[in-house]
Amino acid sequence: MRQVILQDFPQSVDFEPYDRSIFNRRVVELAANAGGSAVLGGLQQDFLRMRQAGVLASVDDMLPALANRGFLPGITAQGKLESETTYFIPWMQATYLMAASKRALPFLPKGADLNQLRYEELLAWAANIYRATGKGRLGFPVGPNGLMVRFLQGYLYPSFTGTMSDGFSKPTAVPMWQYLRELWRYVAPSSLILDRMDNALLNGEVWVAWDHTARLLQAFREKPDDFVAFPAPVGPKGRGFISIMAGLGMPRGSTSSSAQSLIEYLTRPLTQVQTMESVGFLPVVEIGPEIKVSRGLSTLVHALVKQSNSGNAILTAVPIRAAADARRFDLVYLVAFSRIVLRNMDTADVLARQQQMLLEAVTSPLQESKP
Repeated sequence: MRQVILQDFPQSVDFEPYDRSIFNRRVVELAANAGGSAVLGGLQQDFLRMRQAGVLASVDDMLPALANRGFLPGITAQGKLESETTYFIPWMQATYLMAASKRALPFLPKGADLNQLRYEELLAWAANIYRATGKGRLGFPVGPNGLMVRFLQGYLYPSFTGTMSDGFSKPTAVPMWQYLRELWRYVAPSSLILDRMDNALLNGEVWVAWDHTARLLQAFREKPDDFVAFPAPVGPKGRGFISIMAGLGMPRGSTSSSAQSLIEYLTRPLTQVQTMESVGFLPVVEIGPEIKVSRGLSTLVHALVKQSNSGNAILTAVPIRAAADARRFDLVYLVAFSRIVLRNMDTADVLARQQQMLLEAVTSPLQESKP
């Protein structure tokens, strides 16, 4: 942020990165002092919490000046945060995608299309690679800081049951878990300790992987000719996936022209590309041919667009909860994964036991009155 993304902004900027809990308290302080010249940058769920606490300023008056920015279709509406007022301007986005070494492509099942890959074809693909190499080459980030839980919540469950949690223990979930148990026969054993897939792709340990775009970035940056990126597979109910939106806003009481200028600067196409190249979060505006984008990152952007524009897309978002409840919510899925897939316990029995924990997690109060 300091050395690349903000270097061409003509005014002085004090970049202050915070842990979420400290960030929320800081915004409350700023709002109590009429906002100042602060620009707030955070995830959509952060802004929803702040909007509920009444500490955000409207940015509706900025929209006319950004009318020609070329925001991707429908993306500015997310800044309304379930209200009639716009509280943040889209800044950058991310998702979780599939990536593969080109060495894996000859083993695709006959007739399979990467952009319309079905989960049963992913299974056949992984099995073909295993038979040819004698090793599991499919990778998932199951390590202590990995994001495997998002694959379960936002990809498998919606694709097989149509929802993230409503169908957690219903009969339609049982074939999904049986599928994952079968798929796991062809997963690289190191997945259980890996937090991210880029290095595993680069060293050849994994040939096909799923992960967050920012955690695939290094592979596409270092060897763009060696890898392909493509949307998540399609299940019986459609293509489940998670979209992650970050935005820019201002504290309540702020009317700072400097803050508005910074938001304008951070949403320029060139700055958007610099942001993508630096941190792996992808643009929210159209990037014209006059702006050079590295080949590897362009591949990630195209895969994101294809995933988002799928006619059978099932877009999900992780529920916004207090930190302790969020951990409980995630643990429900991870315990089910451990018991069903790794320990081969009875699927229906495990789901019935975890269902009660899920209900407790999702019925807890959303948050305190202030963030």
